[in-house]
Amino acid sequence: MKRAGSIFAALVIATLRCSAGGESQLGASFVLDAETIPRPRWVLVLSGGGARGLAQIGVLRVLEREQLYPSAVVGTSIGAIIGGLWCAGYRADDIDSLLRSLDWQDVLRLGDERSRGDLFLDQKAEYDRTILSVRMENFRPIVPEAASSGQRLERLLATLFWRAPCNPSGNFDRLRIPFCAVATDLVSGQTVAIRSGDLATAVRASSTFPLRYTPVRYDSLVLVDGGLLANIPVHVAREQYHPHVVVAVNTTSPLLPPSALDKPWNVADQVVTLMMERFNARATLEADLTISPQLGEHSTLDFRRIEWLIAQGEQAGEHAIAALRDRLDQWVEHHMNDETLLAALPRPIRPRLLHAALRFGAVEVRRDSAGVQWFPVERRRIVAVQAPERWLADSLQLVVGQNYTRWLADSIVLAWNRRLRAQDLTMARLRLSFDTATHILHAALDSGIVVALELLGNRQATDLAIERELRISKGQPLRTRQLLDSWDGLLATDLFAYVGLDTRYLDSTRDGVVLSVRVRERGSQVLRIGSRIDNERNAQPTVEIADLNVLSSGVRATLRIGGGARNSIAALRLDALRILESYWTASVEGYWDSRNIYLYRLREDLPPSQYEQLRVGERLEQHLGIRAAIGSNVETLGKLAITTRFEYQRSFQLGDTSRGERLWAPLLALGWSTVLDDEDRADFPTAGSYLALRLERTIPDAPQWLQFYKFEALLRSTLALHRIHAFRWSVRFGIADKTLPRAESFNLGGEDLFFGMREEEERGRQLLLGQLEYRVHLPWELLFPTYLSLRYDVGAVWQEVQAIKLDNLKHGVGITLAFDTPIGPARFSLGRAFYFRGSPTLTTVGPVLGYFSIGMRIQ
Repeated sequence: MKRAGSIFAALVIATLRCSAGGESQLGASFVLDAETIPRPRWVLVLSGGGARGLAQIGVLRVLEREQLYPSAVVGTSIGAIIGGLWCAGYRADDIDSLLRSLDWQDVLRLGDERSRGDLFLDQKAEYDRTILSVRMENFRPIVPEAASSGQRLERLLATLFWRAPCNPSGNFDRLRIPFCAVATDLVSGQTVAIRSGDLATAVRASSTFPLRYTPVRYDSLVLVDGGLLANIPVHVAREQYHPHVVVAVNTTSPLLPPSALDKPWNVADQVVTLMMERFNARATLEADLTISPQLGEHSTLDFRRIEWLIAQGEQAGEHAIAALRDRLDQWVEHHMNDETLLAALPRPIRPRLLHAALRFGAVEVRRDSAGVQWFPVERRRIVAVQAPERWLADSLQLVVGQNYTRWLADSIVLAWNRRLRAQDLTMARLRLSFDTATHILHAALDSGIVVALELLGNRQATDLAIERELRISKGQPLRTRQLLDSWDGLLATDLFAYVGLDTRYLDSTRDGVVLSVRVRERGSQVLRIGSRIDNERNAQPTVEIADLNVLSSGVRATLRIGGGARNSIAALRLDALRILESYWTASVEGYWDSRNIYLYRLREDLPPSQYEQLRVGERLEQHLGIRAAIGSNVETLGKLAITTRFEYQRSFQLGDTSRGERLWAPLLALGWSTVLDDEDRADFPTAGSYLALRLERTIPDAPQWLQFYKFEALLRSTLALHRIHAFRWSVRFGIADKTLPRAESFNLGGEDLFFGMREEEERGRQLLLGQLEYRVHLPWELLFPTYLSLRYDVGAVWQEVQAIKLDNLKHGVGITLAFDTPIGPARFSLGRAFYFRGSPTLTTVGPVLGYFSIGMRIQ
């Protein structure tokens, strides 16, 4: 279809004239009426094929250029995605742009479907330290149905369809072109044709590859990829639409060569392809015309050569267009009532005459010495436009004087709906109706106001737990951004294995939208496993057992135990991420924390240009207490809270037998904290910032109780310089009074905090640390995504505020090779520290130190 601007420009032309040469009897004329023209029902069938299916966009581009639109589209897998988008009003060029803009690596990524940015602050901490998560119901493990739930894919599809010009409102026959998605039912073992329901869910069901994505439960059906039984669903097209002509686009993948059968997943893919081959061969024979782009051995998972794939599809479409026209022309000629008139005209101009008749309702065709000419015939002529809003009626005045046809109405509605979607109005629409008695065109603009909300599928989760995550209000227009935020919020609760948001119009004659929220709960108990191995503390496994919805109250309970030979942690925590409908949050936690800390002294037998710290002992620091916090979430960005801590702590040197060092000292402290975190990842972030401010002051003034105040701040930010380059900086600051006990000291050193120093090599009551890091994502991988980074550190610690001098600052430089593995980041680093003695020309350099760490940080 032509663009909106060209549509309205064309409508102001009162008479259009087309000429074409040809030999015939002069003076013959007749009227070609759209109501009486026999039209062949032809169905376009789009096959599966993964990335190879992108070639179908090229075929669609040719059909648009030739103004050949099918009566319906039937699609399987990737064919359902592309066909659904086209039928929903996207043009081939739109689909091309959309699919090029996607990060296919992220779309196809397996694992946790939640985005870190959608989690509350406490959830981010859990997310960052977990390697393996096992869901349980009544504390019995639930075996996952697939490697991924498929929610990321369905959210993407829903977004695309919410922004499409046409919304089927539950009936796919109401789309610009009727559409059918093909899936496979695992219960009956039959092919299923889906022509109603939620469009995104139907398309996701059709493209759900078993074991990769969780099957879609659709009423009583359990649906997966339609390509298992109908990768080229020609028979479905014939059964559903009884067409006169079926045109199939075949982008299915060939068998892999012997050299590729060296991996188990390739062998499994070959087995599935072998099973599909027989069905594919039969389907191509059943089609009246098959278009097969020449794609060679291009992989179904290779989305890098999109431009080439589309070009191959366009080339195949151009080669097949003549055969398609012949098929359609033959049918028309065979079924024309007056064969002597249209059949006597030259064949090349017949399609143009038929299209003109459909566009203008009727055309008069004349033959004279100049050739063949046609003129629009005035029938159902629009004499006026009426609308509740004056500006709307005025904007449609260009159509006055034109014949009212379905082509005209569809063109106007599509143009308006595209404009409304650009304003993020998901269900807003233009409604047109033509009064045949008065020849008045009536127009109404619906804003897509939400009038009803349905909650479906929740059993243990309360309605409140769902409604408070919705960013949608009744009586307000529905917006796509609100739908996406609501979807993300529901998934972030971690209570639901599936979330779906369905929208439909209340009816076809008035404004009003019904929003249905469909959820499928997952077991509320979860077992989380984390681990870290590093050069300082060796192996440190952790285990967490949590109930995320205790007695359906919305309160979470978590027991966490972990550590290794040189550290141990244990905690029992109760928290409410949200209190009722507010963003207020509260938590209480009992905890145990024990850490061994090496002691160092400066080696004295080195020249002034060198220095080295020698390990001379070890201290043990232990904390036992309870802490509580109440505050407010800044949505999912962070949290502001008032905190209190009651604790017993001690710090003593191992080997020291004096009883005084081992006594427990109590403290009661009141504090305030602000933490804002919008980093996209905890490790290897490419965007976002982190801010933490904490102030704490002890309360009792008694000799036996610890007395101190302490303030610390951390600010860091990451900027992506390019797709593979990132720059990160951070500033850390800490200050305390001279009564700060040793167990509360600020630390400096280690792979994360200062290159060239061992972990906690320097400790004090005042801290200043700045860091600059450059990281590059290497274009090649060593089994896993591989990163190389360079970092510069500058900072120091002091015991007294009066001792702070910039001359005391130390410097560190280091290089890290890191891998993003399934069990967490694996880092291997070399670093060296140095400082200046009064002048930059006098430099003292420390030894080169090596570091390694594998896994998630446990604290």
